[in-house]
Amino acid sequence: MATGHAGRRLIALVLLGLAPWVVVLFPGQFDLVFSWGWVNSQNWNVVTMWDYLFEYTRGFRALPGHLQAWPIATLLYCCALGSAAGGAAIGREDRRVTAGLLVLAALSMLRYTIGFSHPTATVVPLFIPAVLVVCWWFYADALTPERIVEG
Repeated sequence: MATGHAGRRLIALVLLGLAPWVVVLFPGQFDLVFSWGWVNSQNWNVVTMWDYLFEYTRGFRALPGHLQAWPIATLLYCCALGSAAGGAAIGREDRRVTAGLLVLAALSMLRYTIGFSHPTATVVPLFIPAVLVVCWWFYADALTPERIVEG
């Protein structure tokens, strides 16, 4: 049986996935990078991750490392979301695993942010601080040294 806490954790993770993860500011326009794709403000073009990986590029392996970090972060986020959904649905969530997956997703987006080098672009990572807040608010008690090593 799910508890109210598990439901609130799941809602927080769903909101993480709906919000923009990165804002890339260019002169006169911006891009919003989400878990599922991105939106360009110049013509309000939407590019899904599927289109980006398999129609506009030659696939995941053809991308430079910092651009591979975005789909990796999405995969890690989806795993964390599945873990939290399991906690809300059947009451079986190892919150250490969920928090660890979220932190790994945030680190992957940090790689994306750092690697996005463009002389006229300013990259604002929103996902990284949001993950840190969610982990602190919902998972900090599960991440104490005593709780991490218990079986």
